[in-house]
Amino acid sequence: MSWRKSPPLSHAPLLLLSIHYLRFRFCLFAGIVIGLERGFLFCWAWHTPGSGLSGQPLDYLWQIGNINVTAVVAGGIATLTRNMMEAAIRFSDERNLAKDTFGQFVSKDVAEKILRNRFSFSGDTIQAGVLFLDIRNFIAYSSRISPEETVAFLNQVFGFSVEEIEREGGVVNKFLGDGFLAIFGAPLPHAEPVAASLRASQKIFLALEEFNRKKSGSPIALGIGIHYGPMVAGVIGTKERREYTVIGDTVNIASRIEEMNKVFGSRLLISSQAVETLRPGEKALLSPLPPTHIKGRSDSLIVYREAQVPSA
Repeated sequence: MSWRKSPPLSHAPLLLLSIHYLRFRFCLFAGIVIGLERGFLFCWAWHTPGSGLSGQPLDYLWQIGNINVTAVVAGGIATLTRNMMEAAIRFSDERNLAKDTFGQFVSKDVAEKILRNRFSFSGDTIQAGVLFLDIRNFIAYSSRISPEETVAFLNQVFGFSVEEIEREGGVVNKFLGDGFLAIFGAPLPHAEPVAASLRASQKIFLALEEFNRKKSGSPIALGIGIHYGPMVAGVIGTKERREYTVIGDTVNIASRIEEMNKVFGSRLLISSQAVETLRPGEKALLSPLPPTHIKGRSDSLIVYREAQVPSA
């Protein structure tokens, strides 16, 4: 086979291989090597009779030039690809870091939604379940222990409580000193917000029993209030600090319902509006209480408590 039948494309695999290293200098080096190799062969063929060399020297110089131009283009592609990959990796790392860091202060669902810029800053009107949890006699209890022990105690109680809330698809929106506000249905929709909040409450009380068995001293009691209805969910605050929260009469009533546990000597109260969304079997676990007036409202409210459960 004569040398002139070996076209520049015969070196394409080497150039393609150099692109895989994603470095411009490797592609340029490959082009220089190929150009030198073809230049050496041309010089050898030019001075060797019967080598089969055809064409003018300028044709082969043009061919070598094309090889080097191709190498430069390949190097540009390699550099662009590397930059895109590095940017994607940096974005992924920064996103994961932000999610992990931000997720320590809000729920992972809220953190994910913030990162995706899916929040409505004007607020969305939604139907959701609201759960308020309060640690009973916290002030008296915390006065008998050190501040460090108080923080450790809160972290323990909130630890198993939040775990059950999130396991049922709820989101702890904010901690309120000796309690917290949880939402079922925001920022992500929930198929059965009240039933899920009821299940979470029952699991929290079971975890509390285990906590009290292992704990020395007097047992700890919790109070939970659940309500369901319309509310506005969105981001409020300033440019420097913003917070995702829920606002509305439903949230206020849920807080009042939790406080009514002290009046009825109960540990869990659910509004009639919330009970209406439950299945018959779930409703059978609850007993209605007489209509009660709540602070700040003129109308009365019917709430349900657990059936056959000792008072807290």
